[in-house]
Amino acid sequence: VDLNLADSADFDALPGIGSWFAAKIISHRKDLGGFSSPEQLMDIYRFDQEKYDALSDLITVSREHVAPYPLWTLPEDSLSKHPYIGDKEAARAIVLFRENSPVSQHTVESLISAGIIAPENAPKLMKCTIAAPEDD
Repeated sequence: VDLNLADSADFDALPGIGSWFAAKIISHRKDLGGFSSPEQLMDIYRFDQEKYDALSDLITVSREHVAPYPLWTLPEDSLSKHPYIGDKEAARAIVLFRENSPVSQHTVESLISAGIIAPENAPKLMKCTIAAPEDD
């Protein structure tokens, strides 16, 4: 089952998923803009390593169906909704960072170095497909 193409019924048919997790997977996929890696399932509440291990050979991720996340162009209110950015303070800091730094510094690594992205979210955001920054 491709995490970026499956519908609720496809997820529900997987062992141990059911309708509640199927809905959560679809919601998380929407929040992310698409799964960049299957391990992102474990960011869903109560989706643990054991549940992931039971499904890992049944799921795939087609990265060509992931729209690169427009981190460098989205407004603050949209950024705050991303699961790995998660709050208005970090979203505002990203906007300030991109307004006050050259495009060459527009990298997730720079956001981490600047302390904008929370340490627990940094590795997760690094796995996301991020759109390249636009030249000024």
